[in-house]
Amino acid sequence: MLFTCLGRPAQLTRSLARSASSILAVAPSSSRHLALPLAFLTVKGWDSHGTQGWEDWISRFAARGYSSLLLQVDPAAAPSTSLDGLESELVRLLRDPSASSPFPPLLFASSGSSLLAEQYVSSHPLSGLCLVDPVNPSSAHKFFPHFFSKPLDGFNYEPGFPIAVVESGSKQADEEHWLLKDFGPQEGEDEEDALVRRLRGERDEGGWQKMMDWMDENSL
Repeated sequence: MLFTCLGRPAQLTRSLARSASSILAVAPSSSRHLALPLAFLTVKGWDSHGTQGWEDWISRFAARGYSSLLLQVDPAAAPSTSLDGLESELVRLLRDPSASSPFPPLLFASSGSSLLAEQYVSSHPLSGLCLVDPVNPSSAHKFFPHFFSKPLDGFNYEPGFPIAVVESGSKQADEEHWLLKDFGPQEGEDEEDALVRRLRGERDEGGWQKMMDWMDENSL
């Protein structure tokens, strides 16, 4: 089975190949079904954990009643390897009937995949955003020189929805993420009062519980 099971196994409702990109819908494994959809995004080759990095959290969320979408965008399947091209491929995946929901998702992404997540949120609604060890746009060319020949222009969206930036012990050396610089706790401000929350943890049970606490605080 692809996912670690908590309680009864998470029901794999649909798995569709889209060229080399893919979408997997995971139904709740509990008796209650919550309305908010969760979406876990990876870009092939941009995240060392790949889709497997989200399996533990998806199973835990399923046991809590959340439905999830596991999305993998392959640059080879996109109209171009630019962020605009990858965004088009992501939108195409989300238009599949298995991804349909009247509510915008809470979107998760990590490492380089966070760049596509931020590109997407710049022009599409979300209920919330969680970035794990995200890469700054200014560092994109350093980590992914094959895709980005120069630093990216910064994103200009503002957090009109809950945002969490999770920092793990395995984070690659990089400057503080721009969301934390601009919207994280400012001098004299408590972490809990900042527009963008900084959380520290791994993608394990402890990190998931911190994420669950943050979601509860924001009624997600």
